[in-house]
Amino acid sequence: MFWYLAYTLFDRSLSTFCEAALRPPNPQSPIIIFAYCRYSDHVTPVEILRGLIVQLLHQAPQDLPPVERLRETHRLQDTKPTLSESSHLLKELLETVPNAGIIIDGLDELEDRDDAGLLLDELFTFPARIMICSRPMPLYQAEFLGTVLSIDARNEDIVTFVQSGIKANRGLSSLLKGTRGLDEEIVEKICAKSQGM
Repeated sequence: MFWYLAYTLFDRSLSTFCEAALRPPNPQSPIIIFAYCRYSDHVTPVEILRGLIVQLLHQAPQDLPPVERLRETHRLQDTKPTLSESSHLLKELLETVPNAGIIIDGLDELEDRDDAGLLLDELFTFPARIMICSRPMPLYQAEFLGTVLSIDARNEDIVTFVQSGIKANRGLSSLLKGTRGLDEEIVEKICAKSQGM
């Protein structure tokens, strides 16, 4: 019975999501674009802005002409848009979209701290609501005009999360049962690496 109920709820949720995704966008609906910065991806501010432009176009395809002009210019010159050009284009596109929001997650994960500053300089010029998720970055803290909300996970929360993850994974659980203390070592190392996140 439980599996049937879970499947039915999942099936209905998926159907609702698909219907919403296929429905023509409501011009009054907010448009949210985002970037997730992961240290292993080595992204730059210009790549982040280009990704935001692509997402915006998926939600507001009527804004394609300025993008096509810039793309054609760079295609002919065999170049890519600069940070300045990408920023100018995204700003131009955002001006045509009411209720736009930009979320940048993991700003502290950018490899170069100067890149974080460059990205922030550009973001603060956009006509959109901006949300930044990051570990504390005191160097840039003064530049945030809005509310700064600090959310730090306590070690106890991380221990509970990791232990429940180990228990939920049968293969890992059975592997760890054979080696005394290995599960505690894994929990300790993950807590140390998490740095409160």
